[in-house]
Amino acid sequence: MRKCLKKFKSWWLIMNHKFDFSFHFKPTKLKEISKKLENQYKGVKSLPDYIIRRDLPLILKEIEELPYDEQEIIKYSKTLKRLHLNLLASEYPYGIEDELLHSKIRLILERRYNSIIGKRFWYHFQIRPKDPFIIALLSKAFKEENEQFLSLSSSVRKMYNEIFQSDEVIESMSIKLGQEAAGVDQAIKLWKIQEGKELHHLLWNHMIFQFIDNDQFIRTQNQETLKEVLYYYPLKDFKQVMELYLHSFNVDDFHEFIMQILLHRLGNPAESLSKWDGVSNNAINKVKQWLFQRKLEEFLDSERFQYWKKYIHLTNNVKTINDPPISAMYFGEFVVVEFANKGNAAYFYETVGFDRTLSKNLKTGTKVEYLKNQYAPYFINKLNHSGGWDWRFDQYMNQYLKGSYDFIH
Repeated sequence: MRKCLKKFKSWWLIMNHKFDFSFHFKPTKLKEISKKLENQYKGVKSLPDYIIRRDLPLILKEIEELPYDEQEIIKYSKTLKRLHLNLLASEYPYGIEDELLHSKIRLILERRYNSIIGKRFWYHFQIRPKDPFIIALLSKAFKEENEQFLSLSSSVRKMYNEIFQSDEVIESMSIKLGQEAAGVDQAIKLWKIQEGKELHHLLWNHMIFQFIDNDQFIRTQNQETLKEVLYYYPLKDFKQVMELYLHSFNVDDFHEFIMQILLHRLGNPAESLSKWDGVSNNAINKVKQWLFQRKLEEFLDSERFQYWKKYIHLTNNVKTINDPPISAMYFGEFVVVEFANKGNAAYFYETVGFDRTLSKNLKTGTKVEYLKNQYAPYFINKLNHSGGWDWRFDQYMNQYLKGSYDFIH
């Protein structure tokens, strides 16, 4: 009987709408999942795609609709979950070039700054090193973070603290890096700079301009790294860098590997100047001088090489063959023919006559006699290399360079 009454009472309450249907939903499980996602992805480079697709457009729209009022933006920032701050930090620049939107987001991220934001923007800095938004966030990061940020050594951290308070971050970084005693390759690792990224390339470009005239810098670096940087340097900038390099060093102090890169990219200026536009004549002449000097050094004995070396800067061409070893040094209006094998005098000829006749004999397999003709109308003189020859040669060279071919000592 009681069971029947109970069923009847329940039916009656329902029919008369007096049953209390109040229902309070507590999404405990969903909150747990959200928290778990925040923890799971707070230390990684990027969030899962489905979270980005689901949440980012909504957050960006909300921020876009905010008035540009600092208090309103700060108020809104307090409503964002840590996961959404992570999302804004990770996905910058959001595929949108909107300065006003970026400015609002910057204010939000600065106000709600945490270490995850700093780490995200360090990653962005590797790709977009000139971006003022990124530099501003990192400036805040280096102000607020403790010594463990990015796991940097204390000395590197100290330098970054100074660098990110300066007006020229990239310029300051490249100067500090270039001054590292261990070399840039080693410093790059300690400074947590990713090789191959835009920041890495940009810093090298700046360092080349800043230090290409510094012998200590060049000798400190990994030669292969420097060769690669110079090989892929934009051609217009490469010419400017090489102009600076060539003016900064004496010919004897040029670095072999740098000169080889220069010749590979622009060609031999003694043969063709087609790629040398934009390079000064003075710089080009120094390259020629270096080339001529190397040619002579290959087969002249040390004594004669050191003698002719002091006149190399006055030559406009040097032609050599190795079998037999003979060199023709062109000094404008006259030519000096030197034979590497001892016991041969040096022959002096007027350039026009020499080029018209004898020069064709300057080829592999020729006989030395074919380049000795003291009866030719363009013959000037022949000088042997016996006792005190270098002083005697100087007397004649000084006169011949003035055009006085009749001089007799």
